[in-house]
Amino acid sequence: MRLGGHAKDGLELTSEELVVAAVNQAKQLGQKLMILGGGTNTVFADGDHDLIIGQMQIGGLDRKSNLITAGAGVAWDDLVKFALSEQLAGVETLTAIPGTVGAAPVQNIGAYGAELADVFHSLRAYDTKENKFVELTKADCNFAYRHSRFKAEPGRFIITQVTLVLKPASEIISIPDYPGVRDYLLAHDIKNPSLADLSQAIAAIRWSKLPKPTELPNAGSFFENPVVSANQAEQIKKIHPTVRLFPLLDGQVKIPAGWLIEQVGLKGARVGGLGTYEKNALVIVNHGNGAYAELEALIAQITTAVHTKFGLTLKPEVNIIRQK
Repeated sequence: MRLGGHAKDGLELTSEELVVAAVNQAKQLGQKLMILGGGTNTVFADGDHDLIIGQMQIGGLDRKSNLITAGAGVAWDDLVKFALSEQLAGVETLTAIPGTVGAAPVQNIGAYGAELADVFHSLRAYDTKENKFVELTKADCNFAYRHSRFKAEPGRFIITQVTLVLKPASEIISIPDYPGVRDYLLAHDIKNPSLADLSQAIAAIRWSKLPKPTELPNAGSFFENPVVSANQAEQIKKIHPTVRLFPLLDGQVKIPAGWLIEQVGLKGARVGGLGTYEKNALVIVNHGNGAYAELEALIAQITTAVHTKFGLTLKPEVNIIRQK
C-alpha cells in the first residue's frame, strides 16, 4: 500500500536457527517480534512502531507422492506453479495470489470456491509460548472462512514449513462455477481444460479485475465477504434481486463485499490519495500520494454506508497494524 511508518529493526530469517535467534533477541530487548512474508496483506499506521520485523525467507520445495512441502518464505504462486509442473491438482484455482506460503494458513487464503484448508496437510512452526518447534495438523489449525488459530493467537506460532496434500491431475478437474471462468474457456475454445488452462484462465480474470501492487499500490481484497444466515440472505435477495449469493457448507451464505460497496455508490470513490479501484470496489488503491489517515477515513465511509443500507458490518481482510 506504500503507507506507514518505521519499525525498530528488521531481520532476514533464512533458517529455523535464525527464527529462534530472532525470538530470543526480541525477548532480551523487550520488544515485539512481528513476522512478515511478502507483506502484501498488511498495512501499517504512520509513526514509529515498537516492533522488530522478521522477514520470513526460508525456502525449499519438495514432493513426496501427493504431498508438497514448501518453506514458509517461498512465494505462494511458485508453489502453485510447482504443483502444476508436477501434475498435481488442488491449488490451480488459488493462482496469482500474492504473498508467501507461510502466510497462507494464517489467512486461510481462498479464491473461486477453494480454500487452503481444502488441501492442507500439516505445518511446522516455532511455538513461542512453549519455546519449541511443533507439528500442527489440520485439526490443530481451526480453519474457518479467512480465519485460523494463528489469527486467534497472533504471534504465538512462527510458521517455517507447510505441507499440502494434492491429487493426481488424471482425476476429473472441477471448473469453478464463478462468473468469467466458463466465459474465458469458451472464448478460448477450451472444452476440456487442463490444470494449466484453468490456472491461466483464473490468472487472466484476476489481473483483469485487480491492479498489480507493483504498478498501483494495493493489498488485494480489502474487506472480507460478510457471512449471514440463509434467512437474512433471502431477505436481502427480496429487496436486491441482483445480489449473487454463495451458500456455504454450514448452511450460511456469503455475500460479495464488492457488490455491497458498489450498491452504496462507492466504487471508484476517493478520499485524498486513497480510493476504491474503478474496476473492483473491493480493492483499495493508493494513487501515489495517499496518507494513512485518508485510508482510515475511507474505511469508515465504506463501512458506515454499507451498514446503514444493509445492516451488515464489513471487516477488513487486510491486517492493519495501528499505533498503540
